[in-house]
Amino acid sequence: MSSVLTWLTKAQIDESIKEINGKTLSRPVLYSGDGVGETYVVDVDIGDTEQQILYNVAIATGNHKLTYADGGSPVRLQREERGGRWFVSGFSKIMPGTYTKTAVTLPTYGFSIPIYTIGTTDDVGYSIRALAYDELIAAGGYGNIAYGVFGVYKGGVLIEVK
Repeated sequence: MSSVLTWLTKAQIDESIKEINGKTLSRPVLYSGDGVGETYVVDVDIGDTEQQILYNVAIATGNHKLTYADGGSPVRLQREERGGRWFVSGFSKIMPGTYTKTAVTLPTYGFSIPIYTIGTTDDVGYSIRALAYDELIAAGGYGNIAYGVFGVYKGGVLIEVK
C-alpha cells in the first residue's frame, strides 16, 4: 500500500515542476516545417533517477542560437502550460552528469573496526561524443556511417549512433 501512496506523491510533485536542466544527446534536427514555421527538436537527458531520455523535445521558436547546439550542451527545459509537454527554452549553466554507483556491504556492528566489502561499480548516466575511427568500423564501417556522427554511451557502452 505504501508504494502506491509513494508513487502518487511522486507523480504529484513531478507534475508541479515547471523548469529543469538537461543535456542534449543529439544535434537539433528539423522536425516539421510548412514554410511559415519550423520546429527543431533535440533528444535530452534530464538526469533523473530512472535515467530516461526525452526524445524529440521541441526547441523554443525564435531562439536561433539553440539550432546550433552541439551534442552534450547544457540546456534549460520548461513545461508548457497546456498539455504539459517539455520544450527547450535556452542554454543552461547546470547540466546533469554521469556518476558512479558503488555497492558497499557493512557487517554487523560491534566494538571493533568494521571490515566492509566493496561490490562492483555501475556507471549511471549518459554521455555523448564523436565516434573515433575504430569505432566507426565497429559500428558499420566506412561509407555506411558518416564522419562526425555522435555516439550515445551509457557507462562506457555504445547504445545508439546519431
